[in-house]
Amino acid sequence: MNISSQIGDMQFSLTADKFHPVTGGMVISGANVTLQLPFQPKRYYRHGWQSWSPTGWIEVDRPFAPLHPAIMRPMQGDPIYALDEKPNGSWLGAVEAPDGDVILLGALGLESHIELDGQTLHGWYEVRQEDGVRSLQTSDPTTGVVGLHTQLSGEWFIASGDETEVFARYAALLGERLGEKRAAKQPRVWCSWYSLYTAISEERLLRILNELSDLPFDVFQVDGRKSRQKARCKTTPRLVLVVQPIHRHQRRTITSHPERIERPALRRFPD
Repeated sequence: MNISSQIGDMQFSLTADKFHPVTGGMVISGANVTLQLPFQPKRYYRHGWQSWSPTGWIEVDRPFAPLHPAIMRPMQGDPIYALDEKPNGSWLGAVEAPDGDVILLGALGLESHIELDGQTLHGWYEVRQEDGVRSLQTSDPTTGVVGLHTQLSGEWFIASGDETEVFARYAALLGERLGEKRAAKQPRVWCSWYSLYTAISEERLLRILNELSDLPFDVFQVDGRKSRQKARCKTTPRLVLVVQPIHRHQRRTITSHPERIERPALRRFPD
C-alpha cells in the first residue's frame, strides 16, 4: 500500500501494509516498508548489531569500510551486511533533515534491518513465522537482498522532530512492547574477555582470581572457549559465571527454542 502522510512538519510517501497514527508519530506494519524522504540526507544514524558495533551518526558519503581481516567482522557488525555499501544498521535508522530535525524509522520487533538507499529509508524483518517456527530468510538470488518476506507483518515506528524527543518516544514504545526492567542493584563484574581477550589459560586465570580476592567484585565472568574447567581458589565465595560464545546461527535457535540453550551450573569458589 502506497501512503502519503504528514509526519511532524514534513510530507512523506511510504509503503506499508497498514498504518495508524500514535502520539509523536505513526506506527506502520509490513515485512518490507519504505519511507521516501523529501530531501537527500547528509547524515545517517547507524545502530549497531551488538555491543561492540559502532553506533552513531555517520556521513552518508563516507560509509564504513569492511573490517579486515574478514574473520573479525562479527566483532564490528552483522557479517551478513559487512559488504553492503549503503548506510545500514540493525533495528533502527534515522536521518538528519536540512532544518536539523530527525526522521526515524525504528522496528518494534526483533530481527530487523534498515538501510538508506538514496532518499529512501528501507526496513525489513529477517524472520518469518510458519507453524510456530521462526526461520532466517535466505538471500534473493535475483537481488542479493537478505531477509525479504512479504507475508510477515511486523510493526515499525516513524517519527519526525527533535532528536531527543523522537528517540525517547521510540524507546517508550519499545518498552511497552518488549517490557522494561532495571536491576535494583548493579553487580560489580570482572570479565576475563576484557582483561585477557584470547590469552586465557587455567593457570593465568586462577592466579588473577586469587589476586583479586580482596577487591569487592560480586561476579567473575569467565568467557570460555572449547571447554570448561573447575576453578579452585583460596578466596572468599564469589559467583563464577561461565559464558560460551554465541554464533549467528545459535542466535536464531535462542530466539526460536530457548529450551535448547545450555545453561552452565553456577559454582561458588570453595572456602
